[in-house]
Amino acid sequence: LAWLPLVRRSLPFGITILLAISLRLVFLFQEPFLSGDVYRYLSDGRVSASGGNPYAYTPSDPRINHPEIRSIYPPLAQLLFRAVHDLTAWRLLLIVADLAAIVLLRRRGALAYATCPLVLFEGVGNAHIDLLAGVLLAFALTRRSAIAAGLASGLKIIPAAAVPALLRQTTSRVRSVVTLGLTLLLPAIPFLR
Repeated sequence: LAWLPLVRRSLPFGITILLAISLRLVFLFQEPFLSGDVYRYLSDGRVSASGGNPYAYTPSDPRINHPEIRSIYPPLAQLLFRAVHDLTAWRLLLIVADLAAIVLLRRRGALAYATCPLVLFEGVGNAHIDLLAGVLLAFALTRRSAIAAGLASGLKIIPAAAVPALLRQTTSRVRSVVTLGLTLLLPAIPFLR
């Protein structure tokens, strides 16, 4: 409730960015407290970085929810987990993406997003990949980018629901569908063994 008055307010953009960074740094070194999903990301990333296939193993880390299930995350997400499989580094990546979202919202809604409890607690605090997928989806829709839509959908399946809206806005649907398809298919190649 304390956040609601900020929805329609704004501050100078520099102050909004400083506030956003300050709020996000609070979570940088904390353990996730509402969800353990990030431990699956980190585990999948370590397996992949060591040459293993995260789709062919079940993790032994006791912090992982449902360790009896093999990874459910799409190939692009797996490539990202392989590149960044340390909690602090992962959060820094999310914070950078989050700041990019604030820049996208610069003209309207930046302060509301910068201080949104859901973004802070679930996005940064619990380090969910949804934050990165959401930023890419926002970029895809505002810039009519099939590549960004493919990247968002390649990180988490939910953004794929916005693809029809993107295709309605584009002038070259065939090119957009091909670009989107390649963006989704190419990351799967390393896992086809």
